[in-house]
Amino acid sequence: MKQARTFDAKSYDLAAAFLSDEPALNTEAARLTLACVIQQAVEDEIEFMHAMMEKA
Repeated sequence: MKQARTFDAKSYDLAAAFLSDEPALNTEAARLTLACVIQQAVEDEIEFMHAMMEKA
């Protein structure tokens, strides 16, 4: 499994929304890191869904 190093703007927006309630964590570095994690989770789920469709 590869690790996302880039992310869609929507992943960044979602990261910013989640961190908006966490003032101590709401930094640019944290938003960028969380956006990558969110992007990776989405890509992993899409890959899983494709694999399940191929088995059906």
